[in-house]
Amino acid sequence: LCDALERTSAIVSGVAASQSYTFDEAPDEGPREVTRFEDITVLAGDGAVVGGPLEIRLSRGLMPEGQFVDASEMPIITPGERYLLLLPNHAWVIEPVALRDVFRIETLDGQEILVDQDGYAVTSTRRGRSFAQVSTRERLFQSPEMVEGAQPGDAMSPEAFAAELATTECDNPTLTGPFTAYPLVPDIIRGAD
Repeated sequence: LCDALERTSAIVSGVAASQSYTFDEAPDEGPREVTRFEDITVLAGDGAVVGGPLEIRLSRGLMPEGQFVDASEMPIITPGERYLLLLPNHAWVIEPVALRDVFRIETLDGQEILVDQDGYAVTSTRRGRSFAQVSTRERLFQSPEMVEGAQPGDAMSPEAFAAELATTECDNPTLTGPFTAYPLVPDIIRGAD
């Protein structure tokens, strides 16, 4: 958790408003899934703009031959759903947000809760996820579905999650730096002189 906070500029929530795919032959690019988030609310840190929009570019998508390239360690983001994201303050090449840094926001029994990429409710940043699965695992291009009869229990809201992170005892828990929206790679990789 402390490692996550040290590499985070801000914790935000927002709606995945649209999704598109691009391809660039540059060595640090290739196929990218570009998700545009809107209605951004900053829950902690100052590395993001309130309201948005905000783009997340994951390393997945269509190759020129039509083949779809994906990686299991990438988070699945479904258009139309709300998410909580830990935005990075560091250079990246493959993905700006790691699988463990993306949570879907669901309403269960009238209560907003965080659901991880495996469909489990987040009960604590320190204790990990709950033992009760509250959602079916997401699949690309499909909307996630809640498990019938699931109860929110002690699942965390986005605000409670951010508040717990803010009170975590770490050597350097401060969320700092700007959100790095695009990869920062050495010029030599980009082919510069």
